[in-house]
Amino acid sequence: MNWFTLAILAFLGFGLTNFMFKVGERLGVSIAVLTVTIYAVGTILSALWFFSQKQLTLGAVDPKPVVIGVIAAFFSILGTIAVQQAFRGGAASLISPIVALNGIIVVVGSLLIFNEVITPKQLIGVVLALLAVVLITHK
Repeated sequence: MNWFTLAILAFLGFGLTNFMFKVGERLGVSIAVLTVTIYAVGTILSALWFFSQKQLTLGAVDPKPVVIGVIAAFFSILGTIAVQQAFRGGAASLISPIVALNGIIVVVGSLLIFNEVITPKQLIGVVLALLAVVLITHK
């Protein structure tokens, strides 16, 4: 699959995951159990996928991806708990567009740390995304 198709699948996967958090909140289920279930099943399925692709073995583990993974897990849990709490008190139609801007952190980080280049058209897209959230959330 090409990068665009994969990006669309990621968009769908992350969007539907956050929607399941909203569904869980509306149904009054334990968000703690829901979160642990999502991460546990995700861990098992990810391990099975990477084993099947020969990208993960039972041999020695390089500590670098483990350290990066621990840091990412901290931020992921922070974001997950924050969005869950936001869904309890706010409308998904306002919260989700704000949360969806998380890609801007990747863009800015990649520009600053990896010296990636952004075209004027891409910059306009980022600005329009920010403007869209301002318009959506402004009363």
